[in-house]
Amino acid sequence: MKSAIPHLRKNAALGVFCVLFLFINIITLNDGHNWGDDFAQYIHHARNIVEHKAYDAPLMLEEWVTVPPGFPLLIAPIIKLFGLNFPILKFMNILYWLLATLGVYALAKRYTSRPAALMIALVLLSSPRFFTFKQNVLADIPFSLFVVATVYAVMRFEDSPLREKPALKMFWLASIFFFSGYAFLIRNAGVILFLALAIHFMIYRRSLRLIAGLAAALAGIWLMQQSLGVAPAQYYERLNISFSQWAHLLIKNISSPFTLMYQFFTPDLFGLWPKLDRLVTGLVKGAAPLILLAMAAVFIYKIKKKTLAFWENFLILFLFLMPFWPIPDGRYVYPIVGFALMAMIRAAEGIELILKRISGRIPFHAQKCARSVLLILFILNVATTGMLFNFNDNMIYQSEPLAVMRWMTTHMKSDEHFMFHKPRALGLLTGRMGTPLWMHSKDKNNMAGRIRKFDIDYLIIIKQFDRPLIDQLEPAGVTVHSVWESPTYQIFKVLEL
Repeated sequence: MKSAIPHLRKNAALGVFCVLFLFINIITLNDGHNWGDDFAQYIHHARNIVEHKAYDAPLMLEEWVTVPPGFPLLIAPIIKLFGLNFPILKFMNILYWLLATLGVYALAKRYTSRPAALMIALVLLSSPRFFTFKQNVLADIPFSLFVVATVYAVMRFEDSPLREKPALKMFWLASIFFFSGYAFLIRNAGVILFLALAIHFMIYRRSLRLIAGLAAALAGIWLMQQSLGVAPAQYYERLNISFSQWAHLLIKNISSPFTLMYQFFTPDLFGLWPKLDRLVTGLVKGAAPLILLAMAAVFIYKIKKKTLAFWENFLILFLFLMPFWPIPDGRYVYPIVGFALMAMIRAAEGIELILKRISGRIPFHAQKCARSVLLILFILNVATTGMLFNFNDNMIYQSEPLAVMRWMTTHMKSDEHFMFHKPRALGLLTGRMGTPLWMHSKDKNNMAGRIRKFDIDYLIIIKQFDRPLIDQLEPAGVTVHSVWESPTYQIFKVLEL
């Protein structure tokens, strides 16, 4: 008991902040969701699982990518027990982020120091980016958890003595395969974990059996997704390009990982000083190629010296491959923000060591400087979260969208089709099937063709933006009649094709 007291005291600050994190984020959960369509896709697949339907049963008329089953499997029990309950679905984000942060804390204690690990955890838990993003039912937060869990399992696997505790060693090896496999089931970016694991096992284990096991696991998950109608290859088709196109993508997006992380760590409070924000953003973009070159040099050097930690391995691969991913999005960096803070501290320690060898003097203390930076980030986070405390981006449960949904369920037959900007969200909430008003810019001039192609019965528009789409229909031989409207939305019945 006495030996446990110092341990509890050391973790008391983190424990208190975890409780505050839970309390503040739970009381600020909102019902409903924004108009983003992706959440509807995940919930639709979860419903298909619960209702024993085909996993890839469509949600809209237009052919669309079937998302991997990892996240729908996680939320399917919630859908089964509570139905479409947004606060409970969003609560899982809070739980996943807390567990991921605790995993990063454990890793940072090992590779930096306990005080630095605590500051990293506080920065992550106080993040205003997470504070607002938790209102989304999306796969990014659970994916981040399984990434961190994989990295933690690798650390424990390497720490476990094979001769003394072979069962424990096998447990952590099985955990590595499970967590990395499930990360790949959640998002196809999880393939980077397998690549990092293959490099790690080649460096430290030189075991063909482990490499073969990884390949078999990856192939098995790939085939399972294919059987459900998921096509992982669709996500990698853009990589099947010429060398010149690869080079163009790299040059175009080379700074995106670093600008996205800068935006994560410098909250909206920086918007009060736009000139400073533009200056720092420019510096980050300019430094990005140099940072990547330095990381490549460190990667090669540490591989040769066999000192490359798995979290460093994964972080560097992730940053190098991000420029080739689809359109950059801030949520793509969530799995690596904790590792990035750890890398910042390790880089500061490396600079300190180099300066000490050159001059014999230490002009700064790396750990203290890094903790000072983390403290500033923490204070900015708390201030910004206070400004965002009443954040509510719910749109689907506002009065006008609800009126649209009531009209649809009352007047539309189950086999009638509609067009709307966000057909998956509206289809999920009404049980009707639709398609977007347009998918590509060229579609805006072919509304009549799309109406005929998908046998559309109703058009639902946002009056401020979509009226020109309606005006082009009569000259194209399509007659429509307004049957309902509100200040924002208007519904047209297609009378003649």
